[in-house]
Amino acid sequence: TISVNGDAVARSANTLRDLGVTGNNTVSLDVSGVNGLSPTATLSPNTWYYLYMIDSGTTVSGGYLLHNAQGVQTFTIATVVYHARQLPLAIKTDGSSNLLPFFVEHWNGRNASIRYATTFNGIGTPSSMQTLVGLISGGTYVTTSLSAYVPPTSIIASLFVTARGGGGGWWRLPSASNEFSWDLNGVSFSRELIVTLNSSQAIDFKVSVNGFDVAVSGFRFSV
Repeated sequence: TISVNGDAVARSANTLRDLGVTGNNTVSLDVSGVNGLSPTATLSPNTWYYLYMIDSGTTVSGGYLLHNAQGVQTFTIATVVYHARQLPLAIKTDGSSNLLPFFVEHWNGRNASIRYATTFNGIGTPSSMQTLVGLISGGTYVTTSLSAYVPPTSIIASLFVTARGGGGGWWRLPSASNEFSWDLNGVSFSRELIVTLNSSQAIDFKVSVNGFDVAVSGFRFSV
């Protein structure tokens, strides 16, 4: 489940009229229909679900819906047609169809910053939830996909990088000429990188001496 607090208003994607939802709402992937999973979607493992505000504009109160496709403008639930607006929230299920723990760090209009709740233990090892790059040595770039933890339309990712020793580190978009570097200062360290991705949602990493681990800590999402 996810909790959506307070009254909210959005503009529908197709009719351009205001949609309204009152009060606090709990949205559950175990429920089919309003404040649950879209009846045309299925609960699946390792799947992105997107949050929509829905409102029939008649006697049926508005609410929220989770759906596994983007840009849907209307939903029909029990013969009632709901107008919809996709909100800037994408959530992911794990291999057991449970939500990966997260919280909304910042939400402003059609943009949101999402932070995974359990990504990094702060002592040099990314959590078991995601280790994207293991020990890398030498000066060769390694291309790593972030698509498992960054939704398809998000172009900005927050990464935690932990070095296993000294040397220097570099990252770039795959095969791009522009490189970005950080100094490992001769010791193991942890830091966060904010990286801008392209449509491939991959990034190249290399380190000069010892290796490093990388974990996705969050992402920025826009609609």
